[in-house]
Amino acid sequence: FPDLVEHASQVHPDLKSLVENLSEPGCARLAEATSLCEMWVDPEFMKLLSTLKLDGRLPAIAANIDARCDSKRVLVYTAPEGTETADVRKIVQRAWTASINTFAEALHQRAKEIAVGKLSSGWTPDQAVNTP
Repeated sequence: FPDLVEHASQVHPDLKSLVENLSEPGCARLAEATSLCEMWVDPEFMKLLSTLKLDGRLPAIAANIDARCDSKRVLVYTAPEGTETADVRKIVQRAWTASINTFAEALHQRAKEIAVGKLSSGWTPDQAVNTP
């Protein structure tokens, strides 16, 4: 899975110029926002997988996120015997895309707020977007 900031920059090309023009306090606030988004994305993704399992769109897989490698995530899962791996992979990938896009949007919104001087503390990703 891609790094959140890397992905946000791809989805929102103006993010790079926003970041380049931030003041030092603005950069610090954006770093805080990035950290919060990084902390939120995995649990929200796992909640989404649980929801998909509960409503029957995803088989009962045992899943675990391994994020030990420089913020790169690897989802390790075990599907029940007889489950079509390709189908599970597609569903998981769509769920991840929805999750990472949500937090990329939150990060982009926060960068725009900071760029116009809204440096308030206490920001959380769910203030910018609805979680998937």
